[in-house]
Amino acid sequence: MISAPIQNSKTMIRAAYGMLVLVCILAYSNTLHAPFIMDDLSSIVDNPNIRSLWPLTRSLSAPDESTVAGRPVAAFTLALNYAVSRVDPWSYHIFNIFVHILSALTIFGILRCTPAASSESEPEFGSGWALGATLLWAVHPLHTETVTYVSTRTELLAGLFYLVSLYCLIRGVGDSGKTAWQAGCVASCLLAMGSKEMSASLPVVLLLYDRIFLGGSWREVFRRRRILYAALAATWLILAGLIVGGPRSETVGLGFSDVTPLDYARTQAGVIWHYLRLAFWPDELVLDYLDWPIARSFSAEVVLASGALVVLAATAVWQALKGSRIGFLGCWFFLILAPSSSFIPIVSEIAAERRMYLPLIALIVLVLAGVHRMEKFLPENPGRLLRIALIAVLCILLIYTTYQRNQIFESQYAVWKDVLEKRPDNPRALANFGAVLLEMNRRSDAVPMLERALKLDPGLSGVFDGKTLTGPIPDVRIKRSSARALENLGLVSLEEGDLSQAELLLGECARLQPDDGVCLLNLAKVLVLKNEVDQAIRELREAVRLLPENALAHARLAGLMARKSEIGEAIELSDRAVRLAPDSPEVRSEAGKVYWTAGDIGTAIQHYTAAVRQDPDHPGYHLALGRLEAAAGRDRTALDHYLKALEIRPKWGEAGNSLAILYATSGDPEVRDPGKAVRIAREMSVAAGDRHPVLLNTLATALASAGQRSEALQTIDMAISRASEAGQDALQAQLEQQRDLIRQGWPPPVARP
Repeated sequence: MISAPIQNSKTMIRAAYGMLVLVCILAYSNTLHAPFIMDDLSSIVDNPNIRSLWPLTRSLSAPDESTVAGRPVAAFTLALNYAVSRVDPWSYHIFNIFVHILSALTIFGILRCTPAASSESEPEFGSGWALGATLLWAVHPLHTETVTYVSTRTELLAGLFYLVSLYCLIRGVGDSGKTAWQAGCVASCLLAMGSKEMSASLPVVLLLYDRIFLGGSWREVFRRRRILYAALAATWLILAGLIVGGPRSETVGLGFSDVTPLDYARTQAGVIWHYLRLAFWPDELVLDYLDWPIARSFSAEVVLASGALVVLAATAVWQALKGSRIGFLGCWFFLILAPSSSFIPIVSEIAAERRMYLPLIALIVLVLAGVHRMEKFLPENPGRLLRIALIAVLCILLIYTTYQRNQIFESQYAVWKDVLEKRPDNPRALANFGAVLLEMNRRSDAVPMLERALKLDPGLSGVFDGKTLTGPIPDVRIKRSSARALENLGLVSLEEGDLSQAELLLGECARLQPDDGVCLLNLAKVLVLKNEVDQAIRELREAVRLLPENALAHARLAGLMARKSEIGEAIELSDRAVRLAPDSPEVRSEAGKVYWTAGDIGTAIQHYTAAVRQDPDHPGYHLALGRLEAAAGRDRTALDHYLKALEIRPKWGEAGNSLAILYATSGDPEVRDPGKAVRIAREMSVAAGDRHPVLLNTLATALASAGQRSEALQTIDMAISRASEAGQDALQAQLEQQRDLIRQGWPPPVARP
């Protein structure tokens, strides 16, 4: 922050601002449709608090353990985005880019307004240098995570308000508008505290800046602005109030036995040197560092790395206290990193590139200051041209690198593939990449990823062998990624038909993460298939409690309550599910089942019609809607849906059976076709070895419709025999009634016009 206030025309300044806006847009123009990833799911997709802006007590808060918990400013901006585009990512990305642009413009303003150095030993910058430094900062690829990964807007917002607070301090030194600028300084500081905890250092940084660049002496600073600094210090009380409840206590705090404060401090020495390397050579950028090794002792490497940082930090403080501007740059770097990169463990993110968002500007200014000093030894014009050419080339390279880096955010697949290529032992990346592969129906590729994720978790490695649990999981802290891997392996077992293993895996996931409503939702699905309906209802009730805005949890619980003949509660749950997710075909399908059970065919048809409209290639929705239309007497519409179901899923027995019955029994002469009914029914029965009583019954009905009543009675007798052999007494009784109807001339001939 060592810039000389050179008078520039308004046109030149506006051009500089325009250039900053343009380069930011160029660098991030390919991020607008990047999907939500990792913490975005809990902060946005599954966050009920952002669903409305009012009341503020709701939109300013967030579920515990989500990224925006205890960060009301960031939480409220997500609610604003949800009001614009719901869960479509484009508005969220535009907001992040806009905040980044504002930060760049503010940095340029700060560098231009910072008073020039008064001693001969320190260089003086002009607005050209200020623009160059800001350009390099704005397009540096180290910021891609911060800008493109939506949930990291906590860092973006804290950074913006951090910078605005400093800018207001600078402008508030003069007499004109002094009170308003100082009020803006405090307000911005307060907003920074409400965005992220890294802002804890802001009052100290402002005081240092004031002493070094503005006040002249400590006594003068406190004499003129003691009320301002008292107000700034008071914002710490707000920050303390936000974190005292431990909104992210599972991942941040001093009470972890596996990562002590000393372990974390030793580890951060290597992390900070890694940050410094990436600042100068950003070739190995990584979204997730969950596997960063913990330094549990003072090895020679740790001592060297820690010692060098301590010397640098102590030198920066000593120089800053002496009034050195270079010292201020060092304090800026270390003080901003201190809350996240010192001794308070953040076990979910030992390292994170976004923490360099503001510290990076100090490094850039320091390097350019050195270049500026060397430039004095060159002829004036060549030196100036060399500087411009150097910054221009660097900016072009950085824009290209940032644009290329942003391409990995185009899909979940690309994100986690990139992480694993650079950090193959990252358990969270393995678990998430495995989940992505499952969604792509690449089960054989997904399972080894999920199994390896579990083996890399110390709490699970001793009890997990392949897809089988070999013993009880110990009561230790298990990574959330491991619990998610257990859940996905449980879903694999479910797809393979191994219900017992699926129940075991999903049950352990639920025990390890009792607040994970999604796991309970999947566990209930297994329990339903095992016909353990009462237990499934209990799990779904808990899922609804944990996920009050999850439409699917409400819809599935509604379906089970309908099965239990609790129609009133089923309809209430179903209606709420539809209100929560009117565009979800599965929710509409479940609502259709509930109303069908309740006997309200018209409403059931409305819901299934919506499901078909939303997912026209789902054969089950067409089949259900066809059956409902047939029940309502609209056989032609029913025929269309049966045929569509079979077009999507050829040789599907259920659809073929319904189609054969419709051809055999329809009262509409345009639909009735006994010949087709016999052909379809016979093909299905033969394929089943003539041993399926329901298919035999359909064939008997078709034969009776075609006038072949003797063969029809023989066939229905065979169906009754098969039901008796299988011990299906209820079905046997129904078939005997059907035989009586056939003897009495059912189905009757259709009336021809």
